[in-house]
Amino acid sequence: MGSTPSSLIQIHKYSRNLLKNNISNVELLEHRRQTNKKLKEAVEMASRDQLIEKSVYALENNSFVYKTRKSRIKNIVNQYTSLSANELKSTLVITDNNKDRLDLVSEIRKELKKVGKIGKHSHSATILRPKDLSEAQKKYHWSYQLGDVIVPFKDIENTALKKDYQYTVEKINKKTGQVTLRNRDFYTTISPMKVSKFSIYREDKLDISGGDILNWTKNNNGKINREQVSVKKIENNLIYLNE
Repeated sequence: MGSTPSSLIQIHKYSRNLLKNNISNVELLEHRRQTNKKLKEAVEMASRDQLIEKSVYALENNSFVYKTRKSRIKNIVNQYTSLSANELKSTLVITDNNKDRLDLVSEIRKELKKVGKIGKHSHSATILRPKDLSEAQKKYHWSYQLGDVIVPFKDIENTALKKDYQYTVEKINKKTGQVTLRNRDFYTTISPMKVSKFSIYREDKLDISGGDILNWTKNNNGKINREQVSVKKIENNLIYLNE
């Protein structure tokens, strides 16, 4: 309980080293990760098989378990928005599905606006959200929808598709399996079975306010993938970033 993927990797590394040195039996006597006393007690009980039920009861009785999706999201929003400005910079909210992520971002931003931690005025920007299709799924026309946006990683041989250009799906021929794409006034038709090295996105809207932290997702204009930038202000439909 309380471990992150990176911490689990480190734990596995240490365990592997112990096994390499012929240590066959290891017993965990003290839990030092949990700083909350009630949570620590529940974790210690969970580590002893005979006390699992008591551990779950302790977690529920001390408001560590939220049984409905609505209550879980509300609790995360309340905890996150109560943090100080410095704590917010070093805090990351992680969820395992896209719907929760979008709802959390929306609710967190509403609360941050209320308490004045981000600007009340927003600018609606058009962004591209990955469809997260496998390479195999990209080969079939039924994976595509009108309005999808295709962006090649590089110039694609035997086609008119160019690296980093955005092509919108205008037509899907179910009989031939071909897809017609448009870039401004330029149209071209491809057979997904014969091409690769491209990403597929859906257009979406994102509200941006002063004080927001944005995550760069692609190397572009001097910005590096995964680099974070903060929004200084929004003025005349222009977004100004802090250097």
